[in-house]
Amino acid sequence: MFGPTSPLLAWLCAAGALALACVGAHNMSLRRPLVRACSTVLCLLLAGMLVAAAGGIAVNRSLGYMPTWQSVVSTITGTENGPVRAVVEKTAPAYTGSAAPIPQPEGAAWHTHFTKEHNVLLTTFTGPESGITQQVRVWLPADYTPSRMYKVIVMLHGFPGNPSRMARTMDFDHVVPRSAPGTIVVIPSQFPDAASPDCLDVAGRPAVSTWITDDVVGMVRANFSTSANREDWAIGGASYGGWCAGELALARPDRFGSAIMFSGYNQPETGSLTRSTELRKAYTITKLMRESSWPQRFYIAATAHDRDAYALVTAAENINNPAVAVTTHVDSQGAHNWSVWAKQAPAAFTWWSTHAGPSKNGGHPSHSQGALLMCAAAVLLAAAVLGASAWRGVRWRRGTRALAAAVGVVVVVLAVLGAVNTVTLTVLGFEDIPALLGLVAPA
Repeated sequence: MFGPTSPLLAWLCAAGALALACVGAHNMSLRRPLVRACSTVLCLLLAGMLVAAAGGIAVNRSLGYMPTWQSVVSTITGTENGPVRAVVEKTAPAYTGSAAPIPQPEGAAWHTHFTKEHNVLLTTFTGPESGITQQVRVWLPADYTPSRMYKVIVMLHGFPGNPSRMARTMDFDHVVPRSAPGTIVVIPSQFPDAASPDCLDVAGRPAVSTWITDDVVGMVRANFSTSANREDWAIGGASYGGWCAGELALARPDRFGSAIMFSGYNQPETGSLTRSTELRKAYTITKLMRESSWPQRFYIAATAHDRDAYALVTAAENINNPAVAVTTHVDSQGAHNWSVWAKQAPAAFTWWSTHAGPSKNGGHPSHSQGALLMCAAAVLLAAAVLGASAWRGVRWRRGTRALAAAVGVVVVVLAVLGAVNTVTLTVLGFEDIPALLGLVAPA
């Protein structure tokens, strides 16, 4: 009833914010300076926080980022409480100079019914190997025909994230035919429970690696006309999904000849693996790249402002493993959002489709503290408005006090969003505002 997607909770937050703003406006008329200042500032601060909470619930309800309070805590802390769990590794066969074809499983369990959802096909599939039941979306070329063999890109969403918008956000209808003709894009959901997600098979947890690399791959092979050649299969993703893409490509090189990582990172930043320093080190992308014997290609994209993603680019350019070909792309501007990744997708898909060789492309690390400065400006503005309201409010008319209260609430909301933005780096400039507004756009 009062979960993080509850509309009732959002309305209660909004009502509470309105009530507190009214109380704050009234308290500006109090005669005792200390009481006036403390009560006004406290009311308007709480009102702004409640407005921000109501907006967050509305976005969360629309996009389904965090369905439970446990997932909210996991997102905020970047980890979850609990014991350190072992990774159940599925070791790929040793590379002997060639790879076996990707199997096409038979049997009713591998066939599923699809329905139309916007520009993709949607199914709810239970993996015969993992037992996980999740939605899978498949984007098909407009001229798809079973008489032709197609290549495949498996695209993974981030955390928090929602796969339902990926095909439209990245404009697959126009980008894929131009950049990677003859390609199917598969978008599996990968959050089988409310806990902070794991990409690998972890003891005591849903077998997400098996779900993606065996069940989803097998389902696509059984239902669509796709190549059995690993070179014709790539796995990609953005943010957390980018780390997953690199990790799963390296874990199952017999499935994926290439990986595409948009603003990924080098070590796990969420899930069970974050509970152990040893596990974080063991599943570092560049460590696994150095150890790999399978020939694979990696396209790693970042922006110079995105610290973790840029660090991965720098480390990957220096792995010195002839079996692993790395192409990097760094935009000098841009934040950590889908607007950036949509712009980077055409070049990445073209690279994969044309089997381009390794290269370096892009800018230099930026020392801009744009997100921090935006947050500081919002905090200072909030302090100035609240201070003026508390100090001068007694001399203002009722209408002026109401307006000051409204402005105070707005700048508190901006300060809260600015503080969150210093972590998420969603907005670093005015050009990133559309990406933020896209979070509240209708599905």
